[in-house]
Amino acid sequence: MKLTQLFRNQLGLSQEMMAIYLAITKSQLSMYELGQRELPNTTLNKLAELAVFFDQQKGMEAQPPEVQNDQEQKLNEF
Repeated sequence: MKLTQLFRNQLGLSQEMMAIYLAITKSQLSMYELGQRELPNTTLNKLAELAVFFDQQKGMEAQPPEVQNDQEQKLNEF
């Protein structure tokens, strides 16, 4: 299983949703997952951003509301 497929499955995203976020076509994503193409660096960077975002979201669930609001504001500014 390729990195993109593993990551997509962990996030519970369809190929279509993952492709939209990565700004590629669904067929390109499929080729990456099948090992028929190498992931470009820009796509790897977007995967890293997505991982950081979801990791932050998980951490926010366990924090007090005032900390969540501060982090949400910082994320919106970003």
